[in-house]
Amino acid sequence: MTVPAALEQYYRRLEARFLVTESGNYSALVTPNGNHLEPVHRWFHFKEAFSHRLLERVLKDEQARNATRALRLYDPFTGSGTSAVSAGQLVQSGAIDKAYFHGAECNPFLHLLSSAKLAALQSPPSDFLTFAGGIAAVAVKAGSSALDVPALSTFHNSDYFQQAHVQRLMALRNAFKREAAVAEPTTRLLAASCLASSVEPASNLRRDGRTLRYSPAKVPADPVVSFLASAERIQEDLSRVPTSIQGGVTLTDVRENLEATPERMDVALFSPPYPNNIDYTEVYKLELWALGLINSDSEFAAQRRRSLRSHGSLRWQDEYSYMHGPHASEVEKLLQPVLDAIPNNDRYTNARRQLVMGYADDMLQVVSKVARSLRPGGLMACVVGNSLHGKPSHQLLIAADLIIAALAELAGMEVTRIEVARRPVRRRTPSDFLRESVVFARVRS
Repeated sequence: MTVPAALEQYYRRLEARFLVTESGNYSALVTPNGNHLEPVHRWFHFKEAFSHRLLERVLKDEQARNATRALRLYDPFTGSGTSAVSAGQLVQSGAIDKAYFHGAECNPFLHLLSSAKLAALQSPPSDFLTFAGGIAAVAVKAGSSALDVPALSTFHNSDYFQQAHVQRLMALRNAFKREAAVAEPTTRLLAASCLASSVEPASNLRRDGRTLRYSPAKVPADPVVSFLASAERIQEDLSRVPTSIQGGVTLTDVRENLEATPERMDVALFSPPYPNNIDYTEVYKLELWALGLINSDSEFAAQRRRSLRSHGSLRWQDEYSYMHGPHASEVEKLLQPVLDAIPNNDRYTNARRQLVMGYADDMLQVVSKVARSLRPGGLMACVVGNSLHGKPSHQLLIAADLIIAALAELAGMEVTRIEVARRPVRRRTPSDFLRESVVFARVRS
């Protein structure tokens, strides 16, 4: 497998601008190691999350807390809420006195999930399990009545779902809507999370991080049983007293509003989609449709187009904000060697050009928003993976960590280091740039 020598040489020159470290301290922290055993984090398996221990390590290494032992934390890609919950648990442990969290998430299901976790820390309900049991009882009582099923074709495919399980899911959804109408907001969010956790287990599909794959050997679970198991986990994990963490998660695309956050933050810890051709709207479509967060093909198509331009499964408009901004020439100079490495005689040529330019365009907006939102001296820690595209004879390697570091400089930050966390061996290549890293930068004082 070969990456063009000219591209390798370009990345080496670009990398020489930054301090690059490989301490080993982050190798187990950029993936969700141990999250499935941790209270609150374990409520939904989110393969794209980082470890619940990452925030603590960043604070320790970078001395990012302020003098009052409070923490103002920003995450523009909140996902399943790992950063928010980690901050709350640092408060619970006494490592910090209090926290304020500001998050943004454009996927309605992930917004719901992260909001549920944060709300549970802020105002834990006293007897959630009884409420969830009532929903399950109403769903069971509905029996085998024929219920409306989401229009998504996956729910109508007998290879993927037994229709009895789909009907059971819909009975749960209807019971949830009925019971949740009079419930407290936190209780509603938690019950919706339980419903979401029941969807994939009821199918012959398995989410592997890249897509939903048909798994004929899988034994589907009864949705009501899965729902109650999720409710029991939540009840076990709920604190008896509120945690001193304020703030919330906004359902928004971070690129829609580039103004600073309402409060200037101490730390921005986040992991954007990597430029690896994964469409996460597709990956979590079952939950979106099952919860009624998406109800039509047009809504689903619009949601897909709200995602970061990190994949080539859509054809985007050739429109790039950086071309009309103050850093147009610097961004063009940054990207040109990467664009030059894309083969011109291949059906993916245009899609890969759009991926490189669109991803850089989006990430310049993201890091600019982060820079505006941090206090002077505030810290950005961005977890990102580099990606490999193309045929073995001619591969395009997108060094997202170096590109984001260069963009952070254009946004007014000083890159303090790039910490190489791990080097995946799934796709072997002689290139040192196929890696997952944490890009650290600070707003200049």
